[in-house]
Amino acid sequence: MFDPAYRNGIIFRQSISETLPGTILIAGSSNSDVSCNASGIATSGKVYDAAGNGKNSGLPRINDEVRSDVVITHSISSGDSNIAETGFSTGTTFTGTTTGYKFNADPTTLNTSTLPYHEAGTYGQPTASGSLGIYGGGTANSVSVENFTSESYRRIISDSTTLTTQWDETAALTLGDGGDLQVKPSTTTGFLVNPESTKGYWYPQTGYSADHYKWFMREITTNATANRGSITLDFDPNTSADFVAFDSTTTGKIALGLIFEAQVAGKGAGNVVMYDVIKGNGSYGGSLNNQASSTQLNPFSDNIDVQADF
Repeated sequence: MFDPAYRNGIIFRQSISETLPGTILIAGSSNSDVSCNASGIATSGKVYDAAGNGKNSGLPRINDEVRSDVVITHSISSGDSNIAETGFSTGTTFTGTTTGYKFNADPTTLNTSTLPYHEAGTYGQPTASGSLGIYGGGTANSVSVENFTSESYRRIISDSTTLTTQWDETAALTLGDGGDLQVKPSTTTGFLVNPESTKGYWYPQTGYSADHYKWFMREITTNATANRGSITLDFDPNTSADFVAFDSTTTGKIALGLIFEAQVAGKGAGNVVMYDVIKGNGSYGGSLNNQASSTQLNPFSDNIDVQADF
């Protein structure tokens, strides 16, 4: 840029641009220019001599160098998300370009870099976690509707007598058999996925097995002031083929257990009972009582009874 002469005007430009494919999530551009004029250096804090001293004016020498950085600022609104059921719906990178201008010549691209929004392995996560999904937030779930766009009514699975501990940003997922399912939020309905599968994120897939069983627990508030004769659970999709009883060993299916708060709070003798909703008014005849902790039939740290007769 200074050998053998410098141009009058922009001598160096560094730019960042981001345009994601498909629906634009966040987009913008920014430039950082270094210029000279007839008097010499016209941009402060960018030109340095061979000893590393800054030069904000005067004539540059042929071995002076340009140091430049560029910052792009963007915001994420509540409707922004690049999360899909598998992977991401849009890109996870942006582009940085460095351009130099020789004397009386067209600009020359010195470097083009593809830069991730998030470098794998940072934020205390394993490198295999990959890139960072963006979710700008959405409407919180109600006490009776779970769209997996937040975890406001998710509860931490620990002891069966303390079921009200709310999930928050400090709660980590438990992996492996008996581990947690993962809420993968989106601006529509969100997804409940296995964190160790190809649909999960942040966690490596090395331990994934289709035979693993995972758990998810949430609170449903009925606001009932008197005894009710029935309770209705509505699922979407609601194909009966997706659901199985707790004693089933068929893979890729969903079992549903229901525990009543009043029964937990009044525990004095015997185990907490988890009712098998799919088994319905069938009966196990006591064969699944006193299930050991952390098994396919019991995610809790203490024994429970799995019953039907519901």
